[in-house]
Amino acid sequence: MPHTYLSTASTAAAAAAAAAAAAARTAAAATAAEARVQQNKSGSVAECPWKGSRRCCTPLGQQQQQQQQQQQQQQQQQQQQQQQQQQQLPQQQRDNSCWQRCGMPMERQQTLLHASGAAATAAAAAAATAAAAAAAAAAAAAAAA
Repeated sequence: MPHTYLSTASTAAAAAAAAAAAAARTAAAATAAEARVQQNKSGSVAECPWKGSRRCCTPLGQQQQQQQQQQQQQQQQQQQQQQQQQQQLPQQQRDNSCWQRCGMPMERQQTLLHASGAAATAAAAAAATAAAAAAAAAAAAAAAA
């Protein structure tokens, strides 16, 4: 009988590990998508990717700080992910006004806004999956004990 519990626990732990790996891959893909959206940077000011203009857009240091905050928050609970999404809204509005000043076509603006929103959503989903996997592993360990 103890062997059955142990087998169930190890199966649950393996499933939890697979779910955590999938969540990590999703988060990495979301981060890569966000990096592609903001890839044209030079000096201390981010360039407008469609024109290479340096007179507008978000300062590079601020973007790096936000990316670090995103990576830290991906490892925490889903509630903190929701707070991160709320914090991103003013940044997206500032980016949007930058795009308008730089003369970016409206379709491109919508594409980039959608991509950054999708990245935040995927990060929140990855955090929720990781939390569920951790809970399943804890339950399996309790059942084994």
